Amino acid sequence: MPGAVLALRPWIPAARLQTKAPVFFAFESEATAKLRSLVARNTGDTQIVAGGAETPRRQSQVRVTNLQGWIGGKDEGGEEVPTVAVIAHYDAAAVAPALAVGADSNGSGVIALLQLARAFRKLYAESKTHGGTNLLFVLSAAGRLNFAGTKHWLAHTDPQIVSNIQVALCLDTIGSGDKLFLHTSKPMKDSGVASLFGTMQSAAADAGVPLQLVHKKINISDPDISWEHELFSRKRVLAATLSRRASAEEPRGGLLDRAVDVEALARNTQMLANTLARLVPPPPPLKRFL
Repeated sequence: MPGAVLALRPWIPAARLQTKAPVFFAFESEATAKLRSLVARNTGDTQIVAGGAETPRRQSQVRVTNLQGWIGGKDEGGEEVPTVAVIAHYDAAAVAPALAVGADSNGSGVIALLQLARAFRKLYAESKTHGGTNLLFVLSAAGRLNFAGTKHWLAHTDPQIVSNIQVALCLDTIGSGDKLFLHTSKPMKDSGVASLFGTMQSAAADAGVPLQLVHKKINISDPDISWEHELFSRKRVLAATLSRRASAEEPRGGLLDRAVDVEALARNTQMLANTLARLVPPPPPLKRFL
């Protein structure tokens, strides 16, 4: 952050982030500029004192809201129409929560989801391009609280809707970088994973985006959820997370997450649109809708 009061180092385990002096975070402003000038001129006879701050306390309850959109598929044979779900958590986090912006993590996923919903709403509005698959779009809350919003959504949504999901594709940090990773809980030998990865890899190749499959088996005993798709996998739903991060351990977000690579995000969104188009029979032409 240009001109920030505190210079941040790369990610460090929380156990090592200890200081005997209070640390404050703030957006750059005229007030912070005056404060830096005052500190720079300090000859030892000036003391900065912060008062009136409340004692930090743990929040026992956090209210969150999940947002859901639905585009119904064309039913021509009277059979149950399958559903493809696109999910992105919309919150951000940082060492100073009130200053978290989350442009890439996960504003990029939210933007891509909204663009996909807009494009396919137009497609499904025309009979010639009305696909035979339901499209479900979910903006989930509390992604930084172990994806609690997604867990709540799965627990309180009609079980028939969940069981009818053919594939759940989660979007997480896709607004920069020149390579993407598709994270799954099952290996490539699983036919569903192989089919999904093959479809997305074809769309990625057309967009000139290297795509790599990353398989990470779910550890049921681990209370931490690495990726959002793992909650769907536990419901026996074919699911994956698309991200520029190669692993969940890589740092994401923070106070400096203030911009995305617009070209990379547009490219990745176009690739996702073409992936969905290939999952929704018949494949509709997308160029005039995006």
